[in-house]
Amino acid sequence: GMVRGPGEIVGELGILSRTRRRTASVFAQTDVVLQSLTAAKARELWFQHPGFALHLIQVLADRLIDDLAEETQALRPNGPILPISDSS
Repeated sequence: GMVRGPGEIVGELGILSRTRRRTASVFAQTDVVLQSLTAAKARELWFQHPGFALHLIQVLADRLIDDLAEETQALRPNGPILPISDSS
């Protein structure tokens, strides 16, 4: 699985999703100090602090791009797919 470091956000999809559906579980490898954020508080911060909203969107975008790249690589384990030239 993915390893997250100090100051990183987890559970961002659940905060923004209408269903609050979880997509992953988190396990700590060492002792940690966590802060929790309710969906209501996240919505409040979203509108009161645009920087928070932008940061959350950037985290989501980066993680989705990373996940897509990982899935794409898994679909083609023998290297990149090369275009087939038409020699006729």
